[in-house]
Amino acid sequence: MNKKMKKLLLIIILLIIIPDYSVAASTISEKISIEDYIKLMAESINLTIDATDKHPYITAAMKEGLVNEGELATYTSNITKEDAAVIANRADELLHGTGHNTDLYDQIKTKKRLSDLSNITNSKQDAVIKIFSKGIMIGSSNGLYTHSRKFNGKEAVTVSEAKIIVTRVKTSSKRRKLSPDGQLIRMTNLPKNYKSYEYILESFPNAFYEKKFKYQLTKYHYKPVELVDYASPVRLKKKKFNDYKMQEVLDAYLDSWAKKVQTNLNTRLNVDYRTIDNEWINTLRKTYYIYGDSASDKPRTNDIKEYVAKVKKNKVIIKGTVSVEPSTIYYKKGYYIRTYIKFKIDDATNMNVQEEDLIYGRTVYLPNLKKDNWVTMYVDIELGSANGLSNGKDLAIFDDSIY
Repeated sequence: MNKKMKKLLLIIILLIIIPDYSVAASTISEKISIEDYIKLMAESINLTIDATDKHPYITAAMKEGLVNEGELATYTSNITKEDAAVIANRADELLHGTGHNTDLYDQIKTKKRLSDLSNITNSKQDAVIKIFSKGIMIGSSNGLYTHSRKFNGKEAVTVSEAKIIVTRVKTSSKRRKLSPDGQLIRMTNLPKNYKSYEYILESFPNAFYEKKFKYQLTKYHYKPVELVDYASPVRLKKKKFNDYKMQEVLDAYLDSWAKKVQTNLNTRLNVDYRTIDNEWINTLRKTYYIYGDSASDKPRTNDIKEYVAKVKKNKVIIKGTVSVEPSTIYYKKGYYIRTYIKFKIDDATNMNVQEEDLIYGRTVYLPNLKKDNWVTMYVDIELGSANGLSNGKDLAIFDDSIY
């Protein structure tokens, strides 16, 4: 039996066993008109309706400011997600006030948490950001290990989606939660050690979080004390950063630390002997700590240059992707940030060399590394400072190990 016949047979069976199957399936994907969406919203937030009016719900919506006269060309066409967001945001402001989390709004906008925001009509982008920040409309996933979502503003809203929207507008407890930096978090199917983190992101799997921390792998000859010998991500803010408050330091520099990790790994995992040059060397070198004296700084610079020479001789090509998640930062005699990496040695004349001659790093341990085989793993990269009075600004890569 071919695939088409199997599919047809399955549909027939479903129709026999579940008579309402076709109705249920169509209801899920059925689109909702602008007028019906307005009606649903008006009823949900208890607008006063004049039943004698020809279009009572539209009239009531205009009266309360949910819809402005002339902004919608027709009320019979399917409502788009961006128009639904505008109306939902106005309804939310009518119910709960015009205030919103401005810090979260700025994080979503500046960090581009909505990857397709530029495709949204300019006049509607503000409402889209607000409705996303409130957890009312959360868009769709961009995949695992991503830090943004798609809003799909030009798509039509389904009946089931409309019901979720109006429920979240009316009842705040039904809304989805976002991290302080504007990413969707989840409250179910949590990793075993979820209590070690401030929150768990929707786009990162449990395995990412369940990797053991460096301090869990250390053999201590005494009983380690949290906030002294180590600090988990959830408790890190309670630790002092030299003489500074940790929260203030993180607010000021965590993004720049994460960017250094991103640049470091992205540079090391994207190598082409045909194009590698001084710019590549300088980009990588800047991610490592700068002591400010040649005796301390030259060894690292020379080490990178020696690696480049080996890459050119061995004709190494590496391709990779990197995803750094700042909320995983923890302490163990240094500050570690967890990162997802995916890479492969696309080409090399000789694979039978030290891993550090293929991928730059002080310690690279990848047994059974083979050409053209993708490797996916999680690494904890350490940032530190040689300045005992550091305020955090100078933190850079100390331990770049990949194993």
